[in-house]
Amino acid sequence: VSKFSAAPPLFVIGDVAVIVEVKGKPISKQSRRGDVNHLINDLKATLRNGARQTARIQELIETNGGIWEDAGSWLNLSDIHEIRSVVVMLDDIGPLGTNLGELQAVEIIPEVHSPLVL
Repeated sequence: VSKFSAAPPLFVIGDVAVIVEVKGKPISKQSRRGDVNHLINDLKATLRNGARQTARIQELIETNGGIWEDAGSWLNLSDIHEIRSVVVMLDDIGPLGTNLGELQAVEIIPEVHSPLVL
């Protein structure tokens, strides 16, 4: 069983778990001006990292039936039947946030365990 410290917030509603990761880094001025390379770097530093963090928690829940809380106690999640992930961005990324296929194609978010982007 793996331990995970400093886990993102986890909400359990019935048999559904919702993992939420909030990324506070703003999109750079260069990205806002249309610099695609800066935008890709910004999305990697925020969205990709957030998606990886939520996917890691989801994989731990699926594999182990729960996770270790920061206090060292085991949180049993074996009754969970559905896990959803949400990555909340500080800045609006417009249509990019809903175009999951494109974000997956450029490896910003994973194809498996893709989060909802807000």
